[in-house]
Amino acid sequence: MATEESTSPDSSKSAPEQLLGSVENSISKGTKHLIVAGLILGAVVTGIYIAWTNSQLYTFDTGFALANQYDMLFDTATWAFPAAASVGLIGGGIASLASRPHSVTATKIERHKPFGTFLEHWVMAAGLVLFVISYFALGFLMFPRLVTSTESVGFAINLHFIGGVFIAFAASYHVASVIMGSRQFLFPTISDLKMIPADLKSTLHSSDQPPATGQYRPMQKAVYSIWAVTLAIVSIAAGIRIFPYIIGSGPIYGTAVTAQGILTLIITVLLIGHIAYYTLIPSNRPLLMSMLTGWLPREYAEKYHDNWTKQLDQKQDQ
Repeated sequence: MATEESTSPDSSKSAPEQLLGSVENSISKGTKHLIVAGLILGAVVTGIYIAWTNSQLYTFDTGFALANQYDMLFDTATWAFPAAASVGLIGGGIASLASRPHSVTATKIERHKPFGTFLEHWVMAAGLVLFVISYFALGFLMFPRLVTSTESVGFAINLHFIGGVFIAFAASYHVASVIMGSRQFLFPTISDLKMIPADLKSTLHSSDQPPATGQYRPMQKAVYSIWAVTLAIVSIAAGIRIFPYIIGSGPIYGTAVTAQGILTLIITVLLIGHIAYYTLIPSNRPLLMSMLTGWLPREYAEKYHDNWTKQLDQKQDQ
């Protein structure tokens, strides 16, 4: 029978692994994910507050007359983007070095570690929601501007900035884990692509036997690739807009503006589809709950992630 993983000290572990492990082991397994969720929520609330306070008009002397203005974070805090990316790379690297086997019990399996995909997913989700909402508020392509007052425009711009900072952190955190080798299994193989029809069929009809897969199913890996490519391109376009002095304001800048608008629409569709896929399809709801709690029912894992479950059990028995 599978049991909870051992928490005894292991001198063979690396320093980062011992550090992160000691933090996690000092916290009840049922509260780790809740604590991380609380930290993310606190960061979101703080970010929104910073966006709002910096959008408030204040009076300053131009030397010729008094004028009102607000602080645009894209101008006053541009450093936050490389800072967030740097912290993300360092944090993701440490988390990867400290990676431990997923906890396993007789009834459930830890699918998302608190300082792994759980942290990445929800920071990225928060960033994308702020990014998309603020972009629609400001108006782009054929969509009209929804905010009109000076302060509301400033708030939307600053909120867009905060969303971008969250995305920069989460993306860099994830890139570090991919570079360190702890997430390379997310990329689909030819075999995964061939199994997509069977995977989709078993998703829509729970009575059908799904293909034997690892921690992530073929459909999830394929969608991951779409997300990765989309976010990579939008990051490049956003970078050109944030640092226009690098290439000037010519055709490349104009192309970046248009590309970011189109990609924002794609991201919006992906977000809606992502939410619908995990909420409206009954067989996927355990996956939704695992993203909220970090844990997946063992019965579900044995059916839809058979290979992964067997691998975890083998590690537990060693």
